[in-house]
Amino acid sequence: MENIAAPSQHGVEVASNFRLTSVIVALLGLLAMAVPTMVSIAQDHWATEYGVHGPIILATGAWLIWRERKMISAERRELTSALWAVPVLIFGLVWLFARTFAILSVESLALYFVLLTATIVYLGPQVARKLWFPFLYLAFLIVPPGSLIDELTQPLKMWISAAAVDLLSIVGYPVANTGAIIQVGQYQLLVADACAGLMSLLSLTAIGLFYNYLNSGNDAKRAAVLLTAIIPMAVLANLIRVVALVLLTYHAGSQVAQGFMHDMAGLFTFSVALAGMFLADSVYTKLFVKER
Repeated sequence: MENIAAPSQHGVEVASNFRLTSVIVALLGLLAMAVPTMVSIAQDHWATEYGVHGPIILATGAWLIWRERKMISAERRELTSALWAVPVLIFGLVWLFARTFAILSVESLALYFVLLTATIVYLGPQVARKLWFPFLYLAFLIVPPGSLIDELTQPLKMWISAAAVDLLSIVGYPVANTGAIIQVGQYQLLVADACAGLMSLLSLTAIGLFYNYLNSGNDAKRAAVLLTAIIPMAVLANLIRVVALVLLTYHAGSQVAQGFMHDMAGLFTFSVALAGMFLADSVYTKLFVKER
């Protein structure tokens, strides 16, 4: 009996070692993809006003996954079907193509789906379903295409420029606009994409979802109220920002307005929009959430 059991035990150990080796190789492969992509995102996207929210989302998203570590350990079920290698291979090839030709938006999207598929394979569908919010939240790390940003921000730029000129004209300032270019006195200002509200919408939407998830979990109505409030608040905040920059340019000159005060105006308007979201949540809580 001992001679028969020994090979069986040896076979189990070999299978276990092979599985462990495959997991280590897979992790090293994922790191080899994720690290250079995240470095590129940090250098080319997070360093701009478009992606300033990225490090916060990465840190808080990682924390959301870390807080579920007990659930992951308890419910982890590795899939053994070789068919799951197909989507990983497809997304990996897309990642390699985008990496080769420096298409960061496609590269980050492909990496996202590689990591999502790897989670399903090595942790199991049940764990992946319970991690649905962290993965939804981390999707905000995907770099949006520049052409899409231009297309979406153009109407906002036009509207904010016209609204800012109308407001300042009412109080007697010598302002006019041609499209997204505002003329005030002897100065000209271009309402840039960052001032048009899209990036504020993305940042605030991510923060709103994170806030709602921590406070109310799956309360879809509350999430809808917060996200609905974010849109007008972000647009209003960016309108205030443009008006403030026009006033700074007129009274203090373009160097002051486009320097430190430009960044401070962005921080102020972001705070205004965030405060508006919290106000909407407070109103919703008082009206619709019953006290226990």
